[in-house]
Amino acid sequence: MAQRGSTWLNVAQRGSFGLRPGPSVRAESLDAVNLSAVSGGDATLPCDTRSPQPPDALLLVVWYKDDVPIYSYDGRVKGPTAHWADASLGGRARWHASPHSALKIRDVVPTDRALYRCRVDFKVSPTKNHKLMLHVIELPEKPKIFDESDKEIVGVAGPYIEDTSLRLTCVVSGGKPMPRVRWWRGDKMVSKLDPIEDGSLLSTLELKIPKLKREYFEAVYTCAADNTALVPPLRVNVQIQLFLRPLLVEILSREQPLSVGNEAELACRAIGARPPAVITWWLDNKEMTVTDPQKDSEDRNETISFLRWTPRMEDDGHTLKCRATHSKLEHATLETSIKLDLHFMPIVTLQLGSKMNPNDIEEGDDVYFDCIVKANPPAYKVVWEHNVCIFRNVTCRRIE
Repeated sequence: MAQRGSTWLNVAQRGSFGLRPGPSVRAESLDAVNLSAVSGGDATLPCDTRSPQPPDALLLVVWYKDDVPIYSYDGRVKGPTAHWADASLGGRARWHASPHSALKIRDVVPTDRALYRCRVDFKVSPTKNHKLMLHVIELPEKPKIFDESDKEIVGVAGPYIEDTSLRLTCVVSGGKPMPRVRWWRGDKMVSKLDPIEDGSLLSTLELKIPKLKREYFEAVYTCAADNTALVPPLRVNVQIQLFLRPLLVEILSREQPLSVGNEAELACRAIGARPPAVITWWLDNKEMTVTDPQKDSEDRNETISFLRWTPRMEDDGHTLKCRATHSKLEHATLETSIKLDLHFMPIVTLQLGSKMNPNDIEEGDDVYFDCIVKANPPAYKVVWEHNVCIFRNVTCRRIE
């Protein structure tokens, strides 16, 4: 301990002989090398301790902070006691001789911001001085994003309705120097705020989109804030969610026509709705019952509904509709329709000519009959039969 005390006394005595810096050192800060360190990180203050006249002996290295000695290394003393550090450093500093002579400070705090001077004394060579201005960067807090209602957004903004506007505000608190703030979409910067040292503790930058088109669906925007190149910018992402109207609805074509009495399966597809469209089937203006649940594609951009239905004769010529609606949006309905052209077996009706009186037919009179055939597709052949008989369930006929 006695030797440790003598080391500090030696430093003080040297100062009394003019080696200790006077008030002019502060004025010399303009000639200092500028260094930056991040609050909470490490700072390395280099100091060249090589003698200009080798071989020479290093006697003493003294570090000053704003003219006040804070650290020394005595080359004439062996062991740990060769190092002395002021209590204000709290054990955070250590001088290293190799591989490069420097004073390293851990867990940098804002009060470490100062003008430092390293004085190097040799046995033969003249004393050397190195000046460094340490700037301590105080990082801002991580950005926060708020919507139009001043509600903080975490992860997802919305959902917004297609064609409406959006306004998001990125708020960054603190930072010394003041941070710059940027809005990015991918690698494209869309808005920026350069730092303004006006005494404010907050930096705010708005993102405005006057009309949310489909291209903004699930778009990711990033608010980034930084005030130093020593660490990556602080970032927060937000994804835009939209309610989208359906773009297209169609009844998928069938190779074969529908037939009365035969169960048919029809498919209707809706594209572009978010969330997926709700598909309903209508016969004219009456909603039909659908038993199979609709199915969404993997990317949820396409929805298909299947209708299992047995047409009836009276449905021929009526309109079958497929309608796609949006569960969240009014006036966003799309529909498509087909006119039913149903195939069915011929239905034959035989009747006496319309101008004949069945009660006034005499032998020798001419008679005529109307054969009314209803069929789809139209009947291509009509056969008249006369004197048809049935005997023991066997039909006999004579064709004329």
